[in-house]
Amino acid sequence: MKQVLFVDDEIKILQGLKRLLRPMRKSWEMEFEVDSRQALKLIEEGSYDIVVSDMRMPVVNGVQVLKHTQKHCPQAVRIALSGYSDAQLVLESAGVIHQFLSKPCEPESLIMTVDHIVALQQRLANPELQRAISSLSALPSLPDLYVKITREATSDNGSMQRVGEIVAHDIGMTTKLLQIVNSAYFGLKTRVSSPAQAASLMGFDALRTLVLALDVFKTFEATADQSEVKQLWSHSLATGSFAQQIARHLGLEKKAAEQAMLAGMLHDVGRLILMSERPEQFKKFATEAFANATSELDREDEVFGCNHMDVGAYLLTLWGFPYPVVEAVAYHHTPSEVVQPSASPLSAVHIGEAFARSLHQSMDLADQLDQSYLASIEDNHSPEDWQTILKEIQSELEESSENG
Repeated sequence: MKQVLFVDDEIKILQGLKRLLRPMRKSWEMEFEVDSRQALKLIEEGSYDIVVSDMRMPVVNGVQVLKHTQKHCPQAVRIALSGYSDAQLVLESAGVIHQFLSKPCEPESLIMTVDHIVALQQRLANPELQRAISSLSALPSLPDLYVKITREATSDNGSMQRVGEIVAHDIGMTTKLLQIVNSAYFGLKTRVSSPAQAASLMGFDALRTLVLALDVFKTFEATADQSEVKQLWSHSLATGSFAQQIARHLGLEKKAAEQAMLAGMLHDVGRLILMSERPEQFKKFATEAFANATSELDREDEVFGCNHMDVGAYLLTLWGFPYPVVEAVAYHHTPSEVVQPSASPLSAVHIGEAFARSLHQSMDLADQLDQSYLASIEDNHSPEDWQTILKEIQSELEESSENG
């Protein structure tokens, strides 16, 4: 039975949660604490599987409660509930909170969120994965440029002009960014000539996505096979672009579409780490791996003791990425493994990666799609529909390339 602690300084909120979550009494042993200082003591003395805390509380706020949880109950799922949009608190909590939910929160949403995160935690707790990760010489830290742009984007006085100036300080980043933005994959009709112009056309979230992905790949260029890195980058860029467009076909909201793009661009970051940190083993894997994705995963497990999805999800979890992004990276080849599947960034990345493989690796699209998973999310598109959509997107990219 899961041990769950709810912390909120509003007694009526706790009473409402207690009433709404009554059906979970058979699987959750729940405590409700209105005093955040007392909650710190409970966390020190207890062994919780889940801690759910309000963000804005006097004396001890939600970030402090969940940081305390991270220290004393590191195994616990840490969830923040808030009815406010506080950019600074969100930034402070980036590496602490597993999931951020808005108040009021439907009990079904809270239950599904917890189940999703617990499933991923169990997967990442695999002893073989732990040993493989611990043997790596280093993991890249979150790029400074990404952090600076995030701070600017969440500032009350943030501006696209300032973001452009931040990017412009890195000549290599500026050059690569403009190359990417003006490529057919990004599909812009207007030729971009400056970082400020790119920022204005793309928006904060898309720009942060590109900057982060570029910097991650840049980190490994000196240690890994550069031809392999470039090939992986091309595939990742295509997947991210496809995932963003597919998210719209799936009816996902703007935020989810942006998360799909980010997850698509970083979906193979685990393979990049294996390539860099285990070069000899990676060569063995590359020469013996089979053509289809499932066989590649089996081969990775055999050679490395883990697969690139697990390694990538582990890295993004360390970096405090939103759960939908981590989930998409962790399951993009095996989406049927998710709990209570529904249309999400994972769906978009799974289909987007299949699109990229079918176009650039001459693989049959239908063979790359998990049909049972797509049926389970009540997606109204048939395999034939997705083939048509792929052709439409491909035509749009070609037209954009010709006009550019």
